[in-house]
Amino acid sequence: RNQEIESARTTCLSGISDLSDEYEKIKYIYTYLIDNVDYDLDAPDNQNIYSALVGKRSVCAGYAKSCQYLLQQLGIYCIYVTGQTTDPNGGVADHAWNIVQCNGQYYYVDATWGDPIFLGEDNGYQIPNLIAYDYLCCSEKELEKTHMISTDYVYPSCQSENLNYYQLNGMYYDTYEPGMLREVIARSIESQEAYTIFKMSDDAVYQEVVDEMHETLMEEGAGYLGELYGLWQVSYSYSEEASLNKFIIYWFYE
Repeated sequence: RNQEIESARTTCLSGISDLSDEYEKIKYIYTYLIDNVDYDLDAPDNQNIYSALVGKRSVCAGYAKSCQYLLQQLGIYCIYVTGQTTDPNGGVADHAWNIVQCNGQYYYVDATWGDPIFLGEDNGYQIPNLIAYDYLCCSEKELEKTHMISTDYVYPSCQSENLNYYQLNGMYYDTYEPGMLREVIARSIESQEAYTIFKMSDDAVYQEVVDEMHETLMEEGAGYLGELYGLWQVSYSYSEEASLNKFIIYWFYE
């Protein structure tokens, strides 16, 4: 088993040789686990790294312990933490995730909750599975919307929001500006992007954006898509993730 784990580790880390930045290394491991491990309550050995790295099936313990193991191999401080989570229906469950240190600051990482949930089909099109980067190097402000860390231990405080994925990639909005949202949608369609993501800073801005999306913006975007590409019929879909203040539009070009 040790040999199998070491082989899996070598395979994983072989793809990171050209990455020198700590954040990129953390993002790589986060994405690798999500892409290569399936969440499975019945997975054998699901409380250890063997289940995730070799069996490719695990639960939160396997994800988090594997994240810790792989990042420590890269010389990055990473610890295993436990607590509870709440779902949109109010259900509470025990959970495990990580705290990492990156560029001198502490952040939460939860690869389990970053794993995409299949959203179903709409108008004959399959909505793509998207990794939720909300749980990559996030702050207490972000994580405490759904997670409650155990009080059994004193953990490093995760206050920094410098590595918010959506801020780093121009998808984050702290004010409601319909004109800017229209420009973002237009650029996304012109680039034939499969989806457009909007991540808002708080509940109030999120609700304003969602209301405007339903009232005008999505319909206007669909009209522009049809006009730009000469389509007589346009299909699109969307997802509202209120707990994350995130709204996604999925565009179909055929």
